[in-house]
Amino acid sequence: MADGRHGQDPELSAALRIRASGSRATRWRIRILQALLDAGKPLSHQELQESLRQDTGELVDRVTLYRNLDWLLQQGLAHRITTDDRVWRFGVANDAAHPPHPHFRCLRCGELLCLADTQLPRPELPQGYALRDVDMVVNGICPHCQGQSATEDPESRDTTASSPDARSPRQRSR
Repeated sequence: MADGRHGQDPELSAALRIRASGSRATRWRIRILQALLDAGKPLSHQELQESLRQDTGELVDRVTLYRNLDWLLQQGLAHRITTDDRVWRFGVANDAAHPPHPHFRCLRCGELLCLADTQLPRPELPQGYALRDVDMVVNGICPHCQGQSATEDPESRDTTASSPDARSPRQRSR
């Protein structure tokens, strides 16, 4: 199914995806899924709330946003990306138009973007195990942050929490 960037009415695309799941296409379900389709990258709750406010002129309350995101996750229409900065980001679920792929997170500014042209390998699982999804986050420095200060240590401005437990195992062993 094509999204709004491929010639179809964008809201129709989101509504069709929701109806195809056998569910009712409510106003906020459509708007939230469409915002994820249009974003082109995973969005945090705050980024999604701001995007919806800009697009609709309405402020979606946090509870409505959380409930609808949870519903989209349960229906398999969205997926959640978890990074070591402890911020959940949401994107369009893996389908023919958005196949499984890794994500890149900038260690300085926290930007997360899809590496859609990179395919993830399908891991071999032991007998009896069922694969649901594969999630990979590649950490590094984005071009914008590289240009800000080439001499600064990339981990000195890491967006993760400052407690030792919040850092990755590699960072804790240093």
